[in-house]
Amino acid sequence: MAGSQPPAAKTPSAKTLSIEDTFREHGLFRREIEVAALLVQEGLTAGEIGDRLFISERTVNDHIASIYRKFAVRKRGEFMAMFVGK
Repeated sequence: MAGSQPPAAKTPSAKTLSIEDTFREHGLFRREIEVAALLVQEGLTAGEIGDRLFISERTVNDHIASIYRKFAVRKRGEFMAMFVGK
């Protein structure tokens, strides 16, 4: 069609970033990303995450503590609320 503009290139916005991108932006390490994804996407407990990733529940809890620090939250509910609707 004459005079029409080509569609604008899409640039990532906060709404189009994946959950993993959000985790990376907050400085999470690879294993922390795996743990955070299981928390958010599947709602698993620390014990269930440990079983899934073949690590101890204590190690999972250490990762969760680090994740919460990086997101400046204190509780699971605060962390989970950041991802409602994503």
